[in-house]
Amino acid sequence: MIVDGLERVEEADRLVLGERDPALIGEHVSCPVGRGPSEEVAQRLAYRSGGRLVDGPLLVGEPKFKSLGTHPITSVRTPYGIARQRHLSRRAIRAMVTSSRPPSAITLSAICHNASRHLPRSDWPSTDREMTNSSKLFPRYAQPLILDALRDTRVVFIGGARQVGKSTLARHIATQQHPATEFSLDVRANREAALADPEGFVAGLHGPAFIDEVQRAPDLLLAIKDAVDRDPAPGRFLLTGSANVVTLRSVKDALTGRMEVIRLWPLAQSEIRGGTRNFVDALFAAAPPRVSGATIGRDAFVALVGAGGYPEARTRHGRRRERWFASYLETTLDRDLRDISDARRLSEVPQLLRLLAAQAANGLSYRGLATKLSLNHETVKEYVALLEAVFLVRTLPAWRPGIAAREVRAPKAYLVDSGLLAHVLGADEDRIAGDDQVTGKVLENFAVIEVLKHAEWANVSTTAYHYRQRDEEIDLILESRSGEIAAIEIKAAASVNRRDLKPIEKLRDARGEHFKAGVLLCTTGQTTPLGDRLWAIPLEGLWT
Repeated sequence: MIVDGLERVEEADRLVLGERDPALIGEHVSCPVGRGPSEEVAQRLAYRSGGRLVDGPLLVGEPKFKSLGTHPITSVRTPYGIARQRHLSRRAIRAMVTSSRPPSAITLSAICHNASRHLPRSDWPSTDREMTNSSKLFPRYAQPLILDALRDTRVVFIGGARQVGKSTLARHIATQQHPATEFSLDVRANREAALADPEGFVAGLHGPAFIDEVQRAPDLLLAIKDAVDRDPAPGRFLLTGSANVVTLRSVKDALTGRMEVIRLWPLAQSEIRGGTRNFVDALFAAAPPRVSGATIGRDAFVALVGAGGYPEARTRHGRRRERWFASYLETTLDRDLRDISDARRLSEVPQLLRLLAAQAANGLSYRGLATKLSLNHETVKEYVALLEAVFLVRTLPAWRPGIAAREVRAPKAYLVDSGLLAHVLGADEDRIAGDDQVTGKVLENFAVIEVLKHAEWANVSTTAYHYRQRDEEIDLILESRSGEIAAIEIKAAASVNRRDLKPIEKLRDARGEHFKAGVLLCTTGQTTPLGDRLWAIPLEGLWT
């Protein structure tokens, strides 16, 4: 097998490391000089491997390896012994790893790399515990939704931010519950074939197909439309993308009625901690979680919101986490935005994201942002929509009793992950805990996004809003298709103040039987009834 340059971690995982096909272990692998992954990619491969670098990289091609050809110079040490030896070209780097998995499941035994570069020792994983946590597969509560969709829908699209686990989940489904052949458009050969002849690419697929990062060849969606029109069998295509293909101008209407879109968020606390209750369903059943013995005060959330839900970021701390988020944003804002937009001034988007972070949980003024950026407010609105399309930002419209009035009120904007928000704000855990201007903003962002994750999986279909009328404000309102309402207010305080619920009480009285539940999410120690259909609930109620 010849790997002609590796552009991304995902491609290297599948092709070089044998994750896609364990039979690849032992194959000859070559990587031309200067065409391998960078130091950062190689280091990320190590983190994704499920193992631990023991003695660091060894540069192949040192004086004792003067002859050309391939050399059996590396192996994988596991508790089960030495896994199968892999042959590498002389332009490669070896990494010895330790793993708790059997040899057939080893995902890292070699990293093809530019022969002139080394991994710095400071970038090696620090502990076995950290490596074990990074390789753990958490349950994804969107999985049943995907499987249900594949049973009756021709095309299923899993959309979500980069590095939230879309490929891992889709690959698991495509190899276990819904067998499908995988094609990643991050692989250059696949991408070039799809771009050059999308109809021929799709025509060459036999049986169900899983196409990863489909937004990299948007015309492929038009070819998929023709294919599923000719053969409307359900489950033909499982697609993933780091940009919402529904927003692509060239294919916006191509798959209407033919495709179901399912959003995959960064990990929810309930997925991390194995929670079994859906918070949104519980509210609409007027039976909120009964929690006791919860952590009181800011210790209840500071570490959680600082870590966020990106699986790889959660394994890092301090400067290493900062560097991960910085690299993540650079890649997402540079490549993913350009995949879906031909806008010329995308260089303004990083500053726009910083401004949105500073205004997170506040009303969104496009004209105010436009003034600060020296842009037209319609351009700012378009750029915010692009940030939503690459799943970095989520906006909530304003709620009003009259449906038409909701379209003319200012929305609120949230970043999709509290750890990402903390990074953009430049706030570490100490600042989250001690700076009130940061604390409330980051906590509200965290709690709102956690509830929206539950809403994605809930049996009750809801739409999310915020509410503001003069001096009264409610952080989050969920409205079901039948018009029933649940309201949520979020506070960092441990003490319960009835004044915090005054707007919710007014909403309850105005909506009557359509009002199902009003809750104050806070850092109190236990669930406390506060009146008719009103409760104070510890944050832990989001993951019990």
